[in-house]
Amino acid sequence: MGKKKEKTSNEKVMDFLTKIKNVFNKDILIKDNYYVFAGNISNESIYGDIICYIEPEYKLAIEEFLGVHDIIKISDIVKLKKLYTGDSDSSDDDTEETEDTSNISDWHFLIEYFDKDNDIYQELNKLQERVEKTFNSITDWKAFTKYPVEMMETIFSDNSYIEFRESSDMPYVVLGKKLFPLVTSKNMENLFFKTVELKENGLNAFCVDFSFTHFRVHMIYYFLALNN
Repeated sequence: MGKKKEKTSNEKVMDFLTKIKNVFNKDILIKDNYYVFAGNISNESIYGDIICYIEPEYKLAIEEFLGVHDIIKISDIVKLKKLYTGDSDSSDDDTEETEDTSNISDWHFLIEYFDKDNDIYQELNKLQERVEKTFNSITDWKAFTKYPVEMMETIFSDNSYIEFRESSDMPYVVLGKKLFPLVTSKNMENLFFKTVELKENGLNAFCVDFSFTHFRVHMIYYFLALNN
């Protein structure tokens, strides 16, 4: 069997867009060629604060494909991929990329660039600081694999919801597969969580740290603890 052909930077970017769509379904904002945030439309379909940290291989590919910028806004990740590859198939799956028939005049209008002076950059900084402040306060992450197999099957195989609490002194939180994009039984060992009480606003935060092949995801889902 011949050696597998190394993907080009452009192909890696298209692969990255396929995967990031599982987290942000429409538009994304890439800050400092490293952090990925939901755009306005994608933000409507997520439940908390989410940041993706791009793995070095794909960070380099994005820099080679789009250049180095403070903010890169992609208004429609699915449309960009289809226009770039010339793939007219309506499905967005992991099939092999078609031959490059790209023409920058077809897809460049889906991309905008902003510098650090733009309000978008400042807003993303605030979100990043909020998420990282909470994550940096956690020293005892819990592994999902330490909990009963039945619980994992209910969430990831049966696609059902469960009431869960980390320990007897922690509040209940309702968990379902939609809160864990890209997590499967095969990569669950890379999934960690922690429930944190946010004393400044009376809410609780269910924090998720998940390492995927193309990026690492930090997610915070906020909830109000109810009396049992």
